[in-house]
Amino acid sequence: MPSILSNTPLSALEAVVLDTETTGLDVRTARVIEIGLVGQGCELSWHKLVNPGIAIPVASTRVHGIDDVMVRDAESFRELWPEVRQMVGGRPIIGHSLGFDLAILKRECERSAIPWQEPVWLDTRLLASLLEARLPDFTLTTLASWLELSVAGAHRALGDAQATSAIFTAMIPRLRERGIHTFGEALSACRKLEAIADDLVRAGWAQTPSTTDLGRHESVLTQARTSSGFDTYPFQHRVSALMSSPPLFTAPQTTLRDALAMMVDRRISGLFVGSPDAPSGDAGIITERDVLRALARTGPEALDRPVGSFATRPLVTIPEGAFAYRAIGRMARLGIRHLAVVGEDHSGVTGALSQRDLLRMRAQSAALLGDDVDTADSVAALGRAWAKLPAMARALQQEGIEAVGIAGIIAREVGALTRRAAIIAEERMAADGLGTAPCSCAVLVLGSAGRGESLLAMDQDNAIVFAEGEVGGVHDRWFAELGRHIADILHDVGVPYCTGGVMAREPAFRGSVETWRKRMEAWLGRSSPDDLLNVDIVFDARTVHGDPALMHGLLTGFRQAASANAAFLKLLTGSHVDSPAPLGFFGGLKGDDEGRIDLKKHLISRIVAAARVLSLRHGQMLRSTRERLAAVQQLGIGSSDDLQALTEAYARGLDLVLRAQLADIAAGRPPGNRVPLSLVTAREKSSLKQDMAQVSDLGELVRPAMY
Repeated sequence: MPSILSNTPLSALEAVVLDTETTGLDVRTARVIEIGLVGQGCELSWHKLVNPGIAIPVASTRVHGIDDVMVRDAESFRELWPEVRQMVGGRPIIGHSLGFDLAILKRECERSAIPWQEPVWLDTRLLASLLEARLPDFTLTTLASWLELSVAGAHRALGDAQATSAIFTAMIPRLRERGIHTFGEALSACRKLEAIADDLVRAGWAQTPSTTDLGRHESVLTQARTSSGFDTYPFQHRVSALMSSPPLFTAPQTTLRDALAMMVDRRISGLFVGSPDAPSGDAGIITERDVLRALARTGPEALDRPVGSFATRPLVTIPEGAFAYRAIGRMARLGIRHLAVVGEDHSGVTGALSQRDLLRMRAQSAALLGDDVDTADSVAALGRAWAKLPAMARALQQEGIEAVGIAGIIAREVGALTRRAAIIAEERMAADGLGTAPCSCAVLVLGSAGRGESLLAMDQDNAIVFAEGEVGGVHDRWFAELGRHIADILHDVGVPYCTGGVMAREPAFRGSVETWRKRMEAWLGRSSPDDLLNVDIVFDARTVHGDPALMHGLLTGFRQAASANAAFLKLLTGSHVDSPAPLGFFGGLKGDDEGRIDLKKHLISRIVAAARVLSLRHGQMLRSTRERLAAVQQLGIGSSDDLQALTEAYARGLDLVLRAQLADIAAGRPPGNRVPLSLVTAREKSSLKQDMAQVSDLGELVRPAMY
């Protein structure tokens, strides 16, 4: 059954558009005489007449043109409904004034003694009233005219379903401008139109579903996926901790006999074929299965032939920094038992991972996200894969995994998403005749995604560095177009444009190695507020696509220069750590008008900034906030108790923000960083007040550790 997830972008929704023609407009007595179905995000176009078993009123025939003669030999509703239900297949339903159609269909099921299951659905009439309440009416004809669409086949089920599909597609960008990006947000917005909805329900129409209904559906899906038990181990351990290293290679000219002897002697089930110093794309693998297949095809003489003639190519790889659930999903999808582990630059082989290494893990939980992001072949498929992330985060949280750990998983997926967006963008540009990249480049994720600390409220933070080229030159223009495509793809998937412009499509976050070097030198020497903000964002950059050496050298030089620049570090410290906490006159937590506190602004970001400054000062190359604070503790610099308190406050803050974000998504609201105080227990409030008081004077805690 297709997943109906609240976080699915409307542009990626896989749904069925439904329309019916009936004998009348009274839901108590009207009968269905035609059903039409059209795929929204899936291939489907179907319609059939239905014999209602009663005479069709002449007045109704004047509207849709269907008379008794046309339906005389048609199937009855009882005969036709199983076919309709199979084609819908559990997908959400989209329709125009759909509450009427569903009420009619429910009555027909009751008459035929068929169990009725209320679908999850969206109504284009309600969505249109959200966008433009001043329209004279909300008929399909009026909406098509408003959206400058041409429609055909009006007042027949298939024609109206096709028109509804086109109207829904045309409204998606307008809904996005109104802050309605996802299926859950659209449901929530429709439910708020109480005046319209109540009138229709009183007329017997089906009631608009709520995000609670959708949440129950999501819970069923999650439980079905994890019915054999949810094993959190694959989400807590990375491939690097499980792989066999160093990888074992043999030359292509080695005989199969000698290769098999090596595998038996080393007690391994696979052996890489090629040179350990060559790129992974040049290597192959020989496994126990390959040996058995060679013997079955060729006989014993196969043992004396070169192993290279039996090796499987190309290697299927996985980065050593990936979480184990990614490896499980990749093996399951491809039906293989071995993966070549590569460095973060996806180049040379650094280890081997076999199914035997993963036997202690029950892999059912990996189905929540699996390998879907890396294998998405379209923007819509990428959006559907990305929509699974909150469900996975919720399941992990329910299993007691700390938000710090969940944030690491989300950050890896942000990197994978950005990488896949870059690949699709390159394919688009090639298809448009713009060719391939004019020189080597690196696509980067910045900020929290680079540190491995992302939660569910995110916008785009990405950049591009390329080997050579002047600002505004041919190379720069090509990569500007690449950045534009990446930004558009991520926005369509559900990661919105960065309001601060931190995207590779913008000149400030794109440039050659030389351009970036000059930029970083200017940050150190000039240090305006904007420069300091850019340091925050770029300092934690991580390459997700392309050549990581391009940015690695830049960041290494920048860190060294910053570490020795006391004036710069002082400015960087002062720009973050000293500001008032949201505490009342008597020391209580002080929420905003909605009773919420922005914990990212008032707690998390301050601790992140402090850890970054300390990391710069002491020449640390670590990425995550907890690792940076722990490293400073180990150096014996500053107060160990204070640094430990910051580490614990950071973890508590992330837990509260993640909880609030999951609640927002479940309620059909865009997730944010503002935590409702109503979600915070009395004990948590007490800890939070202490944390806030501590970070309000963070400068006094950080300065002793700076020297």
